[in-house]
Amino acid sequence: MPQIEEPPSHGKFPFGLVKDHLELALLEWGVEKQEGWRRLVRLGAGAILLFSSFVYFQLALIGWFLRRGFQWEGIGFILGVFYFASGVLVLWLFGKRQEGLGPPFQGSLAELKRSFRWIEKRFF
Repeated sequence: MPQIEEPPSHGKFPFGLVKDHLELALLEWGVEKQEGWRRLVRLGAGAILLFSSFVYFQLALIGWFLRRGFQWEGIGFILGVFYFASGVLVLWLFGKRQEGLGPPFQGSLAELKRSFRWIEKRFF
């Protein structure tokens, strides 16, 4: 999409410019909100799995101390390792920001800088 050198005019200059920046910021807010919820759900799932591994490791340790056998603690250790590995995998794979999105509010900041350059060029 070709970029326009001058911001579009919507009637009076300052109000049109502010309206354009507000619309862009609101659009980017929607994208950032969706990205935030996506990360929150996935990070929450990872945190639950990591907490589950902690519980199973504790059960394994208690079972080992109480029984000095391998039945309960073996099961607890196997489940603890499984949930720990699952939680780390979820956090590692899905806890990052999606590739290609760029930094938050990238478009708004670029438009704001472009508008300031335009204002400086025209009025100063």
